Amino acid sequence: GMLCVSGSSAGWNQWRGRADAMDWAEGRKHIVNKATKCMPLINRGPKEAWWARPWRWLDKAQADVAVGVDLLDHYEAASFGGRAVRFRSTRADDRHDVEVAADVVVLATGYRQTFPFLKRASDGQDDALPTEHFICDPEEGDLAFFGFARPNVGAIPPMSELQAMWWVAKLQGRATGPRVPSAPYKLTNCRLSYGVDYGLYMFSLAREIGAAPNLARWILERPAVALACAFGQAHAPLFRLDGPFAHGDAPDVCATELLEPIRKRGAAMNCIFGLTLCFFAAVNACAVVVEGVVESLFPHE
Repeated sequence: GMLCVSGSSAGWNQWRGRADAMDWAEGRKHIVNKATKCMPLINRGPKEAWWARPWRWLDKAQADVAVGVDLLDHYEAASFGGRAVRFRSTRADDRHDVEVAADVVVLATGYRQTFPFLKRASDGQDDALPTEHFICDPEEGDLAFFGFARPNVGAIPPMSELQAMWWVAKLQGRATGPRVPSAPYKLTNCRLSYGVDYGLYMFSLAREIGAAPNLARWILERPAVALACAFGQAHAPLFRLDGPFAHGDAPDVCATELLEPIRKRGAAMNCIFGLTLCFFAAVNACAVVVEGVVESLFPHE
């Protein structure tokens, strides 16, 4: 579907910059491209071909920008020389170097997550995070780690806010919802041991403290809020609609600010999204039925 609509299966409108490990077999298929505003500039070269014309409509917003962006796919910096940087191809079948003139060089080196003053266990690279949702340990519940878990798609600040809500509710004895194991939201084949699925992680925390939005209630009371919950991302205001941290302004925020991006998405994309939701709802319903049948035939002793 993404290939037909945007012309690329590597990411939404991502004609350049494909990651080496981005395939179905490794479970790292990214369906969201966070760099959608710069992709029109990166895509100018590849989309000059006549057969790429059907997908140029995606780049109209940046059509007035005069300078495009050159991107070296599958290259790594090898050496500096004068005012140029020499890049080496990472492909086994293409070993030639490319030299690029540069005025400024930005080194995105990353960082190591260590807490030497806490003397935590380490895998040799990063120190281990707590066992309970990467927030706290049962034996040291008054020490919390906010903002350290890394989402696949999503933002760290709203995760941190919900982590703080969960921790406060736990300290106050209000985390009385069903306990959610960490395994479902943990990312597999991820470099980081604390990588999580953003939406599943957010709703897992919310369910334990009773802060997950009640869709049935909001469909009846204010359908716009229910629409923002069903078709939008797991933003923090959704978890202020119900539960111990409910706030009176949350419904207005959901019905206006959070609903606006859904309206801008357009009817066609919302229909596709709705059909996708229905498909997975049917799959989940079938799984529930199969699970019930299996448990009835082979009950646990």
